[in-house]
Amino acid sequence: VYDWEYKDFGLAERKTEKRVIIWNFDKVLVQLLFEKDPGNRFIVITEGFKSVMRVAQAGISTVVGLLGSHLSEEQLALFVKLGVPQPTFLLMLDNNEAGRRGQYFAAKKLLKVVPTVQVVEYAAAQPSDLQPSAVIDALLGARPASAWLGEQAAATHH
Repeated sequence: VYDWEYKDFGLAERKTEKRVIIWNFDKVLVQLLFEKDPGNRFIVITEGFKSVMRVAQAGISTVVGLLGSHLSEEQLALFVKLGVPQPTFLLMLDNNEAGRRGQYFAAKKLLKVVPTVQVVEYAAAQPSDLQPSAVIDALLGARPASAWLGEQAAATHH
């Protein structure tokens, strides 16, 4: 819910604390808890709810949205508490300056506390602009975040 929507719904105005919310996390958490094959656990992390819906339309139900390009400490703590084995985290933030910056810092944060993080790259502006088959292709091409971070660091030093 956007801040302005509270009034539209006849509710008192308030500020949505996005840093403590992971959109669709409640459904993904339940799914992971009852996963029959715990060795094949993964979560796609996007920025917003439209991208979550597009990834889900591609057949991937373990997808969440940060409600922005920044992974907060509160959101990180929720990811860490998912249990053992930890899922693979696939970062698929928006393909713009804020999204790439957010993806860089999210990858660094996640790699400090979880074993497997991958980065998903694609040609569109955001995942919601992709056709479902292109979402799958992008996810299949995900790369280890450690290598991606190294490339980003090298590119900024040239």
